[in-house]
Amino acid sequence: MAAFGGALVGGLVEVLTDRSPGSAPAAQTPVATPTTSQVTTAARATVPPATATVTASATSPVATATPTASSPPTSVEGGFAEHGALVAALTALPRGKNVAFGVGVLDAATGRRFVFDVGAPFEMASTVKVDILVATFLRAADAGRGLTAGEKSLASVMIRNSDNAAASTLFRAAGRAPGMAKAYQRMGMTATKASSAWGLTTTTPGDRLVVLDALARGGGALTAEAGAEILALMRSVTTSQRWGVGGVARAGETVAVKNGWLPRSNQGGRWVISTSGLLTGPSTDLRLAVCSRGHASQAAGIDFVEKVLTLARGELKV
Repeated sequence: MAAFGGALVGGLVEVLTDRSPGSAPAAQTPVATPTTSQVTTAARATVPPATATVTASATSPVATATPTASSPPTSVEGGFAEHGALVAALTALPRGKNVAFGVGVLDAATGRRFVFDVGAPFEMASTVKVDILVATFLRAADAGRGLTAGEKSLASVMIRNSDNAAASTLFRAAGRAPGMAKAYQRMGMTATKASSAWGLTTTTPGDRLVVLDALARGGGALTAEAGAEILALMRSVTTSQRWGVGGVARAGETVAVKNGWLPRSNQGGRWVISTSGLLTGPSTDLRLAVCSRGHASQAAGIDFVEKVLTLARGELKV
């Protein structure tokens, strides 16, 4: 585990925010896939179980039913011709019996989008720090100013080093959970639900694509200039935290990433592992996100999310 250096330290501190009751969620098993791989951008194939609410895209509400192994909420959407093949590959991907995951891919160059989501919502752990910084920029803009020197300093260590104390300070300044909820509404992230313990905020892969695209181009209430400042920090995260999206970058591609990792006390110490970010280059303009939980260890979770992203890039040819 020493190989992950500071990443582990941040994750262990985040345990202190874990104040939620409850037992570990049951394992999620992907169910039937679409019968055709020719899906338009607007098309969505879903397999709704009888007893669960189906999650879908960034504009859909979060499922209100409790996921179970026999009736997992499932969403599949895509605009890639290769979408069906990726669904099949993800369904067949070996994983631990307690692991649930979702993945989102947006090819900004073409507008094609793919979301595969089984078991949402997912705890965000440190990926929420990007959202906290978005809320910080929105608050500053509402006051007609840029970020103060103090806010910039906190933002830097929060994103680049995943500093939890800085995140807590900016979270409080943003209005805690109610303030974050307003920021999510303004950004159009209707499936992301703020928590008073910021690391336990829940989200979906589809909502991660919403905020990632806003960082790159402006969107919701966020300006492109503010997004560029956030991306600059995400491009300079410490080396030990450049896994996930960073782990599947190819030669010549630039990585902007923020990862999350958190062992859950109410899930037998199993790990939440998430990654989201951008890959850009001469022929690449991708927004990528994987949300997952239930991993036996941090290392196993990191390996798993990188396998998911490797499959996605390979099958979708992006």
